[in-house]
Amino acid sequence: MKGIGTLALVVGICWAVFALSMDVSVATGSGGRVNNLGLMADRQLHTIVGGMIALAGLLMVLLSGKGSAQSATTATDTRPCPACAETIKNAAIKCRHCGADVAAEIGRPNHPSLEAPTSPAVAASPNDPDSPKKSSIEFKYLCFALICVIISAAVYHLTKASPIAINQPQKKAYEPKADEQVILGSGAFGCMSLSDFERAQDHYNRAEYSAWAEITADKYCFFRRDGEADIAWTVLQVRDDLMQIGIKRASEYSKNPDLGKFNYWTLKRWASPSPSR
Repeated sequence: MKGIGTLALVVGICWAVFALSMDVSVATGSGGRVNNLGLMADRQLHTIVGGMIALAGLLMVLLSGKGSAQSATTATDTRPCPACAETIKNAAIKCRHCGADVAAEIGRPNHPSLEAPTSPAVAASPNDPDSPKKSSIEFKYLCFALICVIISAAVYHLTKASPIAINQPQKKAYEPKADEQVILGSGAFGCMSLSDFERAQDHYNRAEYSAWAEITADKYCFFRRDGEADIAWTVLQVRDDLMQIGIKRASEYSKNPDLGKFNYWTLKRWASPSPSR
């Protein structure tokens, strides 16, 4: 069992070192690198599995050494009774089995020829549940089964969490361009002044909806209502993640003349191509 424990300890330590050295960053389109949450979760799982295997191996080594030491101590501290051949302590002066007086033998070396012969009646039966040998074997099997379960669970989790990637073309996000007709999505809002829009967006991102509603309720701002879902806006200019839009077609202007009086700044990600463009 000590050999199995040592092997498990080495495997667990190597596994943990491998996990801690895993690269959890991925390259970005801009040339930088960012941490990937999936890879970070895999590294955490590998570290836990390696630590558990190492801990199981360490327990096997320690318990095996303790059992061997106890067996050696017991073997060197006993001797056979010269009258009845039963096992007694070296320091005993009277046999507890037959009552014969014996001389104490302190420091008597243990020798196989001086050990009491084991009679069939006294020998430990393999079917005896109290047999130390059987208990040791059962403990070995239990530790080995525990290690197998841990490894199997880790392999199953990794296989389930990391399916084989299939190369599929990814749908590219829509990038509006100047003079295109776009439809604004639900939750979109805009302001005639860029500074007002940035303030409104800041309040919205911080969930300060009262302050956001106060800004968008002004006549120089708007937020998209259900009745304005089919209005096709004309993109006037694009700047980073922002765009300036306005209602330039007469057919669209008639749907909401008040909105058509001004041009507004809003986010590009709220735009989708108009079916009528």
